[in-house]
Amino acid sequence: MGDFYKTLEEFRAAKANWHDKTLAAHKAQADFEFAEKSMTFVRERLVMEAWEDGDPAMYLDPGIINEIRPVEYIGLTLKQAAERALRLLGKATTEDLADEMARRGFRFTSAAPSREVHGALVKQRWASKNSQTKKWEYVAQ
Repeated sequence: MGDFYKTLEEFRAAKANWHDKTLAAHKAQADFEFAEKSMTFVRERLVMEAWEDGDPAMYLDPGIINEIRPVEYIGLTLKQAAERALRLLGKATTEDLADEMARRGFRFTSAAPSREVHGALVKQRWASKNSQTKKWEYVAQ
């Protein structure tokens, strides 16, 4: 019976450790999501203020653009990010769009970003896929 109680104590310690790590992971996730939302709101306010101040040239400053670019798509829906990427690139493969979205901070929900992008574009009126080149094209509405 000594082995049983030793294993039971080991189990209880592992269970307590798992519980502590689970709580820490949930807190870290909540903190991450709060930081993401805060950054999104401030980024949007920065852009709006640049245009409201009548100085859109400030928004075109290369230094500011380089600061905004890596977080530009954070907080957008998949459809919004895909549309912006397609407008930016004009014509692009699904993989190119997924890469561009990731570079600009879009967070995919699966391990198959190209599949997510393809699914988002399939039924959009503003997106058309050329069957020969396999590239999506933005169609102005």
